[in-house]
Amino acid sequence: MEQRQQIIQLLETSPSLKHGIDEKVKKAYANAVEYAALETGIPQADFPRTCPYSMEQALDKRFLS
Repeated sequence: MEQRQQIIQLLETSPSLKHGIDEKVKKAYANAVEYAALETGIPQADFPRTCPYSMEQALDKRFLS
């Protein structure tokens, strides 16, 4: 939850960071899947190919909390 608030504040104070954010999320998700697969032993193919959450969901304080 704290990270969500920090991201929201960062995007508010530096709106230029929103440029290309979808591509940045794609890269971050791919890295997260790779890391999660290594940590858990679950094959990467078992994870969704793309991030299943919208940016709005990811930043919503009530989502998955």
